[in-house]
Amino acid sequence: MKKFFKRKPQIKTWQLVLILIPLLFISATLFRIDHVKMIELKNAVVAADKEGDSEKTREALNELKKFTETHTVINIEEKNGNFVLYFGSGEIYLAKEYERTATALKIQAQENAGIYANPNGNIYAKAMAVCQPLAHQYGWNWNTPDYIACYQTELGKYPTSENIESEIKVDLPSPSLYRYDFISPLITFTPSSIVAIITIILIVVIIIRFFIWLTLKIALKIRR
Repeated sequence: MKKFFKRKPQIKTWQLVLILIPLLFISATLFRIDHVKMIELKNAVVAADKEGDSEKTREALNELKKFTETHTVINIEEKNGNFVLYFGSGEIYLAKEYERTATALKIQAQENAGIYANPNGNIYAKAMAVCQPLAHQYGWNWNTPDYIACYQTELGKYPTSENIESEIKVDLPSPSLYRYDFISPLITFTPSSIVAIITIILIVVIIIRFFIWLTLKIALKIRR
């Protein structure tokens, strides 16, 4: 009967350390995979922004947001010579979209400023006369990249004087509206996060065992 009540062999600390080593490697690899995926999605946003497709840019931005907010993404960034660790996508700026919006607002302001005198006449009306028919033909809006490109090309044929340009006031949007920084949670139900939790628990167990062993060693020496 005694064999049924024998204590099961306890896992030794050195065995836990052996288990910990591959777990650390697996955890780091999984976090690296998530980080690379986030960078790919971030690059997709930048590429869509350069293409000038606002809808595609929003879709890419939503994909980045969704991934970052459902995965533990670790980032390390250098700021003023110091390396800062944070969880998230890091800042992304839709530079081209801001430029397109700013240019579109300037075009609208220029069209509204057709009352100003110009050696070449009302160059804004002339640009509109060329681009408006094309806009109707191809379905452009006044703020689409194609319309903006057409309008700027036509204006380039009739340079305006600096005095006229200085009188045209445009209320540009704040660049902060085109900056995004998605925060990643510390714990998620993803393989990288789960393995990391197991690894942390194992490290804590090893540390506790080490302190217990150290305490017993000290206690034995004191008794002697």
